[in-house]
Amino acid sequence: MMIDPREFSIVYNEHFDKVFHACLQQVSDAETARELTQEIFQSVWERRAELVIKEGYEQYLLRAARYKVIDWYRKKSVIEKHEAHIAATQPLAEVTTEIHVHFKHLQQRVDQLVDLLPEKCKTVYVLGREKGYSTRQIATSLFISEKTVKNHMNRALSFLRLHLQSYR
Repeated sequence: MMIDPREFSIVYNEHFDKVFHACLQQVSDAETARELTQEIFQSVWERRAELVIKEGYEQYLLRAARYKVIDWYRKKSVIEKHEAHIAATQPLAEVTTEIHVHFKHLQQRVDQLVDLLPEKCKTVYVLGREKGYSTRQIATSLFISEKTVKNHMNRALSFLRLHLQSYR
């Protein structure tokens, strides 16, 4: 049974206020209640060709209002969860950026200080700390003793510690 435009207009005019107040009781916001009510009547209009209403229009529309409000709360809950997630991760992103900036600055300062080291000491530091060579690998590649490698590394680390005290 298809609802014709004239019949729809009558149903709309007779039941709009009841449906609106049913929505308003649940959402406590007139604008939201009005939007939900409009969506209900829009759905009825769009589905008028296949819509079968066995009980009266009022019962059908009030039940539709109840389901529409439940759906609205469900969507609202999902949105709030997403907003909470974004709010929780946003400050973390800002802190991460700040940490990254400080790290870059510190890395630049370390590079400057390493450039000030004596050549052999600098080479030992770069091979050990930046390239990951072991003491034995450094000694073998530079043709020096392992004890000399350890002395150069200790000198480099002491120099860096002394000049990086302000970063603690």
